[in-house]
Amino acid sequence: MANRDTRAILFLNPDACRRLRVEPEGRQLARTQGLEVLSSDTPPEPLGFKAHGGWFEEGHMYLQDPFRRNIYVEASTANDLFAIQRQRVFVKLCQLLGARSLEVKTVHVTKQEASREVDVGGGRGVEAKVQYAASTDDQLVQTLRTVNVFHGGVPDLRMALQLLEDSHLEDDHEFRSLVDLMDGPNPLREREYELTVTRSGQQQLSLAASLKVPAYARLSIDYASKLRTRTEYKVRLRIAFGRES
Repeated sequence: MANRDTRAILFLNPDACRRLRVEPEGRQLARTQGLEVLSSDTPPEPLGFKAHGGWFEEGHMYLQDPFRRNIYVEASTANDLFAIQRQRVFVKLCQLLGARSLEVKTVHVTKQEASREVDVGGGRGVEAKVQYAASTDDQLVQTLRTVNVFHGGVPDLRMALQLLEDSHLEDDHEFRSLVDLMDGPNPLREREYELTVTRSGQQQLSLAASLKVPAYARLSIDYASKLRTRTEYKVRLRIAFGRES
C-alpha cells in the first residue's frame, strides 16, 4: 500500500480522464492510494508537480523522485535515474565526510521478474520469480563505474546529516552508518563498502507495477510489462578518508 510519501501520476488525455469518472474500473483506479490522475488540459505545475526533464507527456506514467519529492520521473526510466541519483548523493556524502578517494571496484547486477497470478487450467496460480544476471556492459553499469579523487579533509558531520535530511535518507542505514563511523576520536580511514544503488524508489516502482490501467487510457508504454522486471544494481566501493600523510 502506498504511503503519503509514495506517489505516482497518470497524465492522460481529457477523454480518457472523463471515462475514468464513469467506468467502474476507472473509478477503482482513481481511488488508488498515492495515485494522481491528471488530464493534459490541466497543467500539473500549478498543482505543485514538476517533471524531470521539464514537461509531462500525455499517455505516460510518472513516479515521485524519492530524493526530491516535488519532482516526477517517467516510470520506464525511473529505476535507472533513481540509481544514478542515489550514487551521486553517496559521493557527495563521502566528500562532506572528508573522503580522499572513492572508487567503484565492481558493479553486480541481477534482474528479477516479479511474480504474478496466471490462469492454470481454468484456475489461478502464481508464476514463479525468475532471477538472472544482467549484462555487465549495459549503459547504467558504465555510468556507475566511477573514480572520484578529493583533497581530503576534516569531516563536516553537520552538513553530512543535513544532506541526508534534504535527500530523505536520514533513516537509510547504508548512508547513516558511514556518518556514524566518522563521528568520534577514531574516525574511519579506509573501507570497502557495498551500496545498493537501486534501494531508493522501490515503493514507487511497486505502486506503478500494481496499477491496472484500463485499455481506453491509451498509455504510450506497456508499463505492466516494463515494470514487472526489476533490475537491482549493487556497487562495491573502496573509500579512503583524510589527507595523504
